[in-house]
Amino acid sequence: MKDKRIDDTTAIDLWYSKRTDSEKKGRKTGWVQFLAVSGEVSAAINAGYTKRLIHEYLIENGKLKCSYDTFRLYVKKFLDQSSQKQPAPVAVASASNKDVAEGDQHQPPQKLTQPKSFKYEPKPDTDKLY
Repeated sequence: MKDKRIDDTTAIDLWYSKRTDSEKKGRKTGWVQFLAVSGEVSAAINAGYTKRLIHEYLIENGKLKCSYDTFRLYVKKFLDQSSQKQPAPVAVASASNKDVAEGDQHQPPQKLTQPKSFKYEPKPDTDKLY
């Protein structure tokens, strides 16, 4: 028995393939194209390639048809969505920070009972100056 979702997407694929090129050029087609290569884009970013270089590569190979500014927005949107899905990484003390982690623990600042204030005294107290 086939999954119903596969049948639904097959119908959309057939409908979309029958459309002419001018009908296919519409809003949000760039996002769909970007999602198709999003794994490749994230791998290239993690490898240290620039977004501009990745965009040029995708355009030249016909995998993407959007401007660089649009591509940057897609990357930002995709990275924001993927970072929300992943749990926050757990901080681990490195060997260089081990002494600091074992020794002095950072204590939260004490709450002040009185707000700091400034009192102007035209005649300075010489005992406090030295």
